[in-house]
Amino acid sequence: MVERQIKILRKKVNALRRRYQRTLSNEDLRSERKAQYNEGKRQYQLKLKDKRFKSWQKYCSSTEESNPWNAIYKTASGKSRNKTCLTTLQQPDGTFTLDTESTTKHMLDYFVPEDKKTNDSAVHKQIREQVKEPVDTEDDKSFSQEEIAFVIKKFNPKKAPGEDGLTSEILLRVFRNFPSFLTELYNKCLKES
Repeated sequence: MVERQIKILRKKVNALRRRYQRTLSNEDLRSERKAQYNEGKRQYQLKLKDKRFKSWQKYCSSTEESNPWNAIYKTASGKSRNKTCLTTLQQPDGTFTLDTESTTKHMLDYFVPEDKKTNDSAVHKQIREQVKEPVDTEDDKSFSQEEIAFVIKKFNPKKAPGEDGLTSEILLRVFRNFPSFLTELYNKCLKES
């Protein structure tokens, strides 16, 4: 009920603001609409503040009094730990994964498909042939973790992912959690051409 009232008030304030901003030619009407907007905004903020206060009160009183190291203490001291877990994913057949193991398996199947020669396009066949040719160049110097971190952080997060489906955010999170793994992977790619 209160959430609905807040939602209605927010829409009303937005409408009052738009009406005030669009009134440009008549100064008297503009000042009147500004006053209406400010009053609507004040009412909305009061209702929102009241709702937040009541929500906080409810949260604070929801734990038992006998335990001083309850959720409130942990939240206030920054000691609460949120365990992250993979959520469920919808599979191609319409069903959903049920646990972390099935979610991880589905992600691996989707992002790392099997490498079969029968599924190769003309470009992939050409790449397979090029890989068979010996490379007559000097080995490049291996990448350092600092170099990889520097490059990944420079990626534009608003760019669309490539064919692999990996966004810059995904690469950055993988690097933060497994920096030596990603460094080793890039160095292996460099070494194997």
